[in-house]
Amino acid sequence: MSDVRTGQEQPREVVVREPPDQGMTDRRRGFLATGLALLATCVALFLVWQTASSLLIIFAGVLFAAFLDAAARALALLVPGIRAE
Repeated sequence: MSDVRTGQEQPREVVVREPPDQGMTDRRRGFLATGLALLATCVALFLVWQTASSLLIIFAGVLFAAFLDAAARALALLVPGIRAE
């Protein structure tokens, strides 16, 4: 369309239309992502619940190792040559 006064071409308004099913696809994808995240969380909590005693022993081992390391560092200040750094 040209402007009668100036004779210049007027920019046309571009309308972008989404396919009619696009909104439903996004909604379904959101529901699927939410459902999968919830399922993964439930599975993770179930596995932690089933292996609680094993996890407690592993945590106790790491804590004991940290204690031994701190004790060795303290002894290294008193006894030379006990720990090489």
